[in-house]
Amino acid sequence: LDQWREDAHAFLLFVTGIGGIGKTSLVQEYVASHMFQFDIVLSLNYHHTIKQTIADDRQFMVNALSRSEEEEPDEYFVRKLEVARKLTYGQKVLLMIDNFTGKNLEGVDELIKAGWKLIIITRRQMPEEDYQCIKVEAIQKKTDLHFIFESHLRRAIEPQEYPMLDRIIEMVHGHTLVLELIAKQIANSFLSVSEAEKLIQKYGFSRMASEKVSYTKDFIFHNDTVRSMINVIFDSAKLSEEKRSVLKGIGFFGNSKINIGLFASVYGLKTKDILHELVSEGWLAIEDNMLQMHPDIIEVVRSWKMTDVFEQAAIHMMAELKRWKITNRGLFLSVSEEFLKCCQQEGLMSQQIYKELMFEVLTVMPRYKEDYILTNTLKLVQDPGYLDDNAVIRLYDLISEIYEEQGDLKKAYTVLIQAKERVRRC
Repeated sequence: LDQWREDAHAFLLFVTGIGGIGKTSLVQEYVASHMFQFDIVLSLNYHHTIKQTIADDRQFMVNALSRSEEEEPDEYFVRKLEVARKLTYGQKVLLMIDNFTGKNLEGVDELIKAGWKLIIITRRQMPEEDYQCIKVEAIQKKTDLHFIFESHLRRAIEPQEYPMLDRIIEMVHGHTLVLELIAKQIANSFLSVSEAEKLIQKYGFSRMASEKVSYTKDFIFHNDTVRSMINVIFDSAKLSEEKRSVLKGIGFFGNSKINIGLFASVYGLKTKDILHELVSEGWLAIEDNMLQMHPDIIEVVRSWKMTDVFEQAAIHMMAELKRWKITNRGLFLSVSEEFLKCCQQEGLMSQQIYKELMFEVLTVMPRYKEDYILTNTLKLVQDPGYLDDNAVIRLYDLISEIYEEQGDLKKAYTVLIQAKERVRRC
């Protein structure tokens, strides 16, 4: 990292490795200790594409600059970057993009031309012959792993616990996220060290093949095992159904950070105590009043089966999100779109509040997202539930407008005939 930072001709660096191994923590700690080497440090979470990540004003805001409703993200990216480039001229800028999952690097060249240093943190394997990469692997020194475990345990490791802990470290291959979660469950009296060892022997990493496999295969197998192990730790923690419901609710907002006050309001929490307990237990993090969950933990909680408790919570959250359209349209759209996607995956489309929230989203969605609008509007007109006639006619109008803009006048005419029939039946 020092070598890359000091190289005046090196602008792009990938930090790669399996989920939960400590990539983000490593970069954050390094940057914090070298902050004086840069004039500006930007830290963003990857959102759909590199260009959309930069264009996201919730994460990266330039004073007195905002995207117009007609402006596509790629257009706003160009305009925003040009303003940011002028504002940062002659300054040392470091941009970190975490949890990159994209398939292309469109926008990276423009960022490099702005003279910014760029670190992209990803689980993906990047071709090292094409890009400068640092591959993060598990910490090998047991004394370092003891220190990490002890810091999360919040007490000294007892002498009789060291042999058991060393066996745990060997079985989880030094995976820092799993070690952190185990330590926090012990600190909260959900497990003892000996019980943790038995759990991992039964369900954990010991099933991994001893022979060496390629990085890509190892990546997939490791992540499957990590998620399996996280689920086991969840079970050992004996989380209440309320806590599980809260975690699943946060998971519905994806990898984006969400304001703690906004989530508490939307979910209907009377106090934030339960969120602070989940932080203490290792399942959540709160930074600058923003809730964040590790991507591996998100994938686990989103895989949990829908329960009556969470179904009712999801219905309540959709009703609350609907009210946010008036308060903050941009925030309403970004939050609701991800939430509705999860509702679709969980089979909540038949709920009336889902249809009402989807209608509100579709009618204010920027037209550059015409594929999203068209796909979901077509579904909604087929099963509008109890949406009133005016709302259904508005949906038909949306569909015909998009077909007309696409030059498909035959489909636009067909939709108008269907709308006419609907009006006739009213």
